[in-house]
Amino acid sequence: MKSDKSDFTQGSILQKLVLFMLPVLGALVLQAAYGAVDLLVVGHFGSTSGLSAVSTGS
Repeated sequence: MKSDKSDFTQGSILQKLVLFMLPVLGALVLQAAYGAVDLLVVGHFGSTSGLSAVSTGS
């Protein structure tokens, strides 16, 4: 039976680092995509001041 715990002190550091990095990298990509879509929508339907506000917020 395999344990659900991850031990970062033993084994291949590269494999552990990649497993730790993937969720963080995925969250950053999704956040950037959300900001880009937000800018596109506000740029299409909003004003210049709205676009500036969304750009500052994201």
